Amino acid sequence: MSSPPPSPSQSQPNPTAEQPTHDPPPPPPPNNNNNNAPPGSPSRGSPSQPPSKQPQLQQAADNVNIAALRQQLEYYFSLNNLSKDAYLLAHLTNTNPPSVPTGFILTFPKIMALTSSPSHIGLSLRGSAVVDVSNDGKWLFPRRLPTAQDIAAAKATAAAKQQLSVNTAPIPIP
Repeated sequence: MSSPPPSPSQSQPNPTAEQPTHDPPPPPPPNNNNNNAPPGSPSRGSPSQPPSKQPQLQQAADNVNIAALRQQLEYYFSLNNLSKDAYLLAHLTNTNPPSVPTGFILTFPKIMALTSSPSHIGLSLRGSAVVDVSNDGKWLFPRRLPTAQDIAAAKATAAAKQQLSVNTAPIPIP
């Protein structure tokens, strides 16, 4: 007499089951886009085995200048910039703790020129001394905010530069 087939709730493989006579093909390398495979096939990744995030991040790094992205983001969140950037500072101070959504930063033209992906933002800011990224990658937190004294000093510097540019402007000759 044969044993009954396993129920759907028993998902463990049977080691005594007969194995196929051929080996399955190896999975494609992470950078191979096998567009000929049908959706859901193992070569495109199956729902039961999600693809590793590490190859995706490495692939992202191949197409984006991560160093330039980090430099721009760290500039935006630097004390020097936040002391004079009322727009970004206003968005930061509307939340507790002070933060902005990653999607908000992705609307900045210089960031849009470098990437359109929130994962690139998180990748570029790993280990940053200026900006922290939430665990889910959806929020950016400056490590320091400017004080009222920092903002006043930035305004005084900007006013002095403006005054210098007015005084050194060429005088038109009629």
